[in-house]
Formats: sequence, structure tokens, C-alpha cells
Amino acid sequence: NNKGWVSSFSPLPTQVSRSQVVPFDSNSKIQLTFYTNSSQRNFQLPSTFVKQNRMMARMNSIAILISIATIGLSFGGPVTFSIPSVIHDVYGCDTSEWMNPAPNGLRLDSEGCSPDVQTWTNDEPTTGMVEKQLDSRGKMVYREDYWKTEGKRQQAVNAESFNWLWNQGPHTFNINYDFVLTNPNPSENDAYSFDNQSFFPIDGKGWGNTKSGDAPYHNFGFCMESHSVFTYQGGEVFNFTGDDDLWIFVDNRLAMDLGGVHPASSGNISL
Repeated sequence: NNKGWVSSFSPLPTQVSRSQVVPFDSNSKIQLTFYTNSSQRNFQLPSTFVKQNRMMARMNSIAILISIATIGLSFGGPVTFSIPSVIHDVYGCDTSEWMNPAPNGLRLDSEGCSPDVQTWTNDEPTTGMVEKQLDSRGKMVYREDYWKTEGKRQQAVNAESFNWLWNQGPHTFNINYDFVLTNPNPSENDAYSFDNQSFFPIDGKGWGNTKSGDAPYHNFGFCMESHSVFTYQGGEVFNFTGDDDLWIFVDNRLAMDLGGVHPASSGNISL
């Protein structure tokens, strides 16, 4: 949950997995978009990726904007590549957890707080929170009554509060960040990955760490959004794991739905 207790489990909770197969013609230009809200993450991308830059995702109350580009990397490629990113830092409405003044020099106030930070719980992904197609700006479209009509747990106050997690707003603060994926053996392995079970990239920055529980405190309030383009070669497989929101879109269509607050859950997409 947003208090970070999952990272103390050994072993991790049982993971939920999802998979999706998406067919494409060879050499098609494919756009990959993912949104996630996760302090535990394991992403594996095929070697047909090369950096270009631009992305986005919601994490425990965070948001990142990133983007990747494409060109077929083959065996013997670079050991690492970085994705220049922007983290959108967000703070919640529990004043006992605030650090004033914040590291960014601004003062937190109740009018600018997000009602969706450290608010919701669930023990499994909440599917159906967003529409199956991104809007004209490449943003997710929140389904207002998904939790009423489908008997699911509510995961956001409303569409407006949900949208503030993924857009510049009164309670967001942008921070540049290089998201680095690695391939330790590029001569033998054609996959690049990022694996971090305690992902807190903006501790001590932005709106500051959350004063919750015992020290050390972390900044849980950020989201990450990513937009990537690559050339389809055939047989690419994308693997993702995250302990909160994770949505993957291929050519603006929803391909993986692990939305809401939940324990570590996994999925893969085979093109």
C-alpha cells in the first residue's frame, strides 16, 4: 500500500499475472504507452528499443513523463540506455504527513492537495478504471462509474482528481529524471530491464518525504507516464511488474489493465 509495507515482505506477496497477444505486420511503427503507480517494479523490454525520450506513470502518489524510441538493437548492443523522464510529484491531504517548508521551497496547503494520495486500498488489480482508447492528447480517459456498475472497489474520487495525477495541476511539481534500463550481457541476451523493489527516486525532493510510520521516510507521492515508439520486428515480448496502477497501451489501445492499488502484479504483452 502507500505506506510502503509491501517492500518489507520476504518473499513478496503472490503475484497476479496477465498476458496479452497483439498481432502486427513486420516493420510496422508501433507506439507503446504505459502508466504506472509503483514502488516495486520490474520491467523487461525487447532489444528492438533504443532510447528516444518520453514517458508517464502513477506511483503511490507519483507521476513520471517519459518516452522511448526505437531502432532495432541486436546482440552486442549497449549495456545500458537511459530514458530522460519527468516525475510529477503529488502530495496528499493528510496534514500530519506534510513537511513544511517542502524541499522545492513551496508551501503545502489543503486547497492544493490530492484526495487520491494514500486514500484507496485493494488486494487485487481493479480492471475497467479507464477506457480502452487514449484521447487525442494521448491521455487515459477515466470511467466515472466503473466501481458502481461492476462491483469493484473505488480507486479515485472522480475523473477530475484522477486526471490531476497525470497532468500538471495545483498539487504537482515536475522533476527531471533519467530512467535507466540495463542488459548486463548484451552479447547473449536481447532484453533490457529495470528491477527495483524499493523505487523511491525523488526522496528529499519536490514536496518532500511523507512523515508516515517510522523513519526513514520516503516520498511516495508521484506518478509515471511513458510514451514510446519502436519498429516492430516480430516476436517482441514486454514484461511488466508493479505494486500499483499499471496500464499499457499499444497504438493508443489498452493492451494490459492492472489498475488501482494492489500488491505486486505482473503481465506480459507478446506482439
